[in-house]
Amino acid sequence: FGEILAQYNASVPPAIEEEQLVQSWRSAPAVIELVNAVFGQAQAIGNLFAGPAADQWNAEWGDHVSAHPHWPGQSAVLVAADRAGRWQAALDILLEVDPSERGLTCAVLVQRNEAAAELAEYLRREGGLPAVAEADLHVCADNPVGAALLALVQVAEHPADMFAWQHVRMSPPLAAWLDARGWKTAEALSTGLLGALQREGYAGTLAGILEGLEAHFAPDDRFNRTRARQFVAAAALFDESGGRSAAEFVEFMERYTLREPESAAVIRVMTIHKSKGLGFDVVVVPDLQETTLFEARRGLAVRRAPDRSVEWILDLPSKLFWENDPIVAAHVEAEQAAGCYENLAALYVALTRAKRGLYVVTQSVPETSTSKNYARLLAQTLGEEPRTVQVGGRDLHGIWQAGDPQWFLKLAPEAPLPAALPLRAFPEWGPSAERRLARRPSAEGQGAFALEGIFSLKPAAAREFGRAVHALLAGIEWADAGQRARTAAGWRAAAAQHPPGAAEAAAACLLAADNAEVWERPDASAEVWRERAFELVADDNWISGQFDRVVVRRDAAGAPIAATIYDFKTLAPEAEPDAARHEGQLSWYRRAAARLTGLPETAVAARLVWVRG
Repeated sequence: FGEILAQYNASVPPAIEEEQLVQSWRSAPAVIELVNAVFGQAQAIGNLFAGPAADQWNAEWGDHVSAHPHWPGQSAVLVAADRAGRWQAALDILLEVDPSERGLTCAVLVQRNEAAAELAEYLRREGGLPAVAEADLHVCADNPVGAALLALVQVAEHPADMFAWQHVRMSPPLAAWLDARGWKTAEALSTGLLGALQREGYAGTLAGILEGLEAHFAPDDRFNRTRARQFVAAAALFDESGGRSAAEFVEFMERYTLREPESAAVIRVMTIHKSKGLGFDVVVVPDLQETTLFEARRGLAVRRAPDRSVEWILDLPSKLFWENDPIVAAHVEAEQAAGCYENLAALYVALTRAKRGLYVVTQSVPETSTSKNYARLLAQTLGEEPRTVQVGGRDLHGIWQAGDPQWFLKLAPEAPLPAALPLRAFPEWGPSAERRLARRPSAEGQGAFALEGIFSLKPAAAREFGRAVHALLAGIEWADAGQRARTAAGWRAAAAQHPPGAAEAAAACLLAADNAEVWERPDASAEVWRERAFELVADDNWISGQFDRVVVRRDAAGAPIAATIYDFKTLAPEAEPDAARHEGQLSWYRRAAARLTGLPETAVAARLVWVRG
């Protein structure tokens, strides 16, 4: 019995005291080890960022523990000489781990969109990797196959568009396919293709073209094969909408985006901000330079009174002047502390996106440097002693590592995609459906509106207030009472960064005793959807909406057993809640959630959560 008990104790996570440890359900122990090593060093953070920012961070911090103690993984901090060296190190890691070939999801996190686009191009050019920028993927236009097909449809609509025509002609497999059908001129292409689109619909016609081109795909071209299937699926959605215009189709496909956080077909290069709420098997963070953590928000300085009214607005002069004015200097110092706290939180987000492999690439800190940036934070908390860091079979230069360098070599590689593209996944292709009535449930409702309110400036302010409240509440994944209290205090401390009253309203909603069920995880298998958009065809209506928050409960096998929709509604201070007005919206939302989860509607509950301004 003692042996059995010992084995059981070794198989479960260590006991967690609520106020001391934070349990992570996303990350392996090796990842959590790096997170704790950086953010759990209260003395180092206090020495580096002395003042309110460090005090608030250290007061709120609790060491993390992985809920998956036996997950293999690795975390490492590498050091390069310059920007080119950081990018080369990121490329070396990705070539060694080869996440797409092994079926691992992967993200490379940077600080700005410009860096994301540039780094994605570098990874494609230098390493031949399937790297794409952005969190919302324009899957119909970010690849050569989709771009060529959109040019093809553009020519069908506008035969005189020589740019699109030359694009088609400079795509040899597509040009040969068209020539074989006698569509050797733009006019012949227009006549033939428009007729096919009307007879077979866009999905059926374009699937047929792609099937004719599949012999030109490389056997290991997982990226373009995946994009081809996604292109056809998007075209089928357009057909379902009842659209027929070729110009409308091109516009639809160029705007169509797909969030695919669990797709291993591509390497996602995105900003840290866009990665919030997502998780990836492998995360590389090579862009932490050139950021001073003590940096106030740019723009006009706005000083607010305790009641949130504006006391003064100032276009700050140079530091020589404002640092000698005690009032302005105190305001700037407070803004810098708030900016430092936000930057620490951004680094925390970046490091906690990783499930199994976390690789940070930074530059060494010169001895003469006094900059208070991410590189110095890592050096202060992890040490600067150079060492060889092994990733798979590669030896790289770094300062820190934990876990198993060979972890990814022990995973079974993902089976390759079949040589033939399974494009005709839908049993019956046909012409476009009749156009359905488009409806937005959240915009529906009954009631009287004062005419003067329509033309006043107050609705715009109310919309900004509502957006800010929703954005704050959407940042909460799960939170117990202690975490809610700390988060609300942080919102209130940074209230000046949001529209008047928004932080206080969100904090009150978060702390309300009646709302505890909204934020607390009901069990370990539950998942939460936050700000998730959906499209639904039901009763001949095309329904567009966005869930604020949905909690889905699952059984031991992972199958959904129940779901609860929480829809946040902001109220003016003097307004009374009117639940009846939103019954229609919640009815549509319940139908959408049932369709998405496979649950009966009776297993989907819905609740309005009132947020009073």
